[in-house]
Amino acid sequence: MNESVSEATKNEIIEMILSGGLLQDFIEYLKSKGINLEDIKSIYEVDDQLIKEYAMMKKIICDPNAPSPVAIDDGIEEKYEPQQVKPKTPPRKKE
Repeated sequence: MNESVSEATKNEIIEMILSGGLLQDFIEYLKSKGINLEDIKSIYEVDDQLIKEYAMMKKIICDPNAPSPVAIDDGIEEKYEPQQVKPKTPPRKKE
């Protein structure tokens, strides 16, 4: 997590925090990290790393190193996939 968040991504994450109603929770998170809120004039001045950590904690963004759910191949689909069975036709009535 040493890479910095690009400005576009940082702004997008901040917009998601604001539109998701998570501002108060984000403020509490910053306080828990020992950030002096009096020094911050805008949410956009918060350190990129803190924003990224919060977004990952709240699952706003994903960890790029985490395995993708699509990449997991446990074979469950094949186990429960319907079998290719032809339906039997009813016997013909004798006249």
